[in-house]
Amino acid sequence: MTPMTSERLTGDYGKLIDSWISHTEHGVRTGGEVSDEHFWAYETMSDLCRIDPEAAWDVMRRIVNRVDDEAILACVGSGPLEDLLTQHGRDFVDRVIAEIRGNAKFADVVAAVWRNRIPIDVWDKVQAALEQRGRDKS
Repeated sequence: MTPMTSERLTGDYGKLIDSWISHTEHGVRTGGEVSDEHFWAYETMSDLCRIDPEAAWDVMRRIVNRVDDEAILACVGSGPLEDLLTQHGRDFVDRVIAEIRGNAKFADVVAAVWRNRIPIDVWDKVQAALEQRGRDKS
């Protein structure tokens, strides 16, 4: 059993969270250079967004709660959160809106999301929640 499989079974995503943050910090510091050592975490988050969106949501919220760096928070929005909303937006839009309303840091993360292929009804609800909070995303 690989470490990631074991984490998925237990719900303990500490190694994934640490490595995703390290991978993203490296990219921010180097202007986008990929960290080979932690690239697996990027790939795993992409996979979770697709095949285990509940786990992806949990991991993203835990990353947001741990990190204060604006650039890394923006990467959560423009990366896994955007993927989650593109692939499972209708299932998560109410939770995203609740986080926008109750968590200013999470609202900043959501403001980094681009529409991409997010369903228009999901996008409109998210944008309305951001605007209500005083953040206008064009």
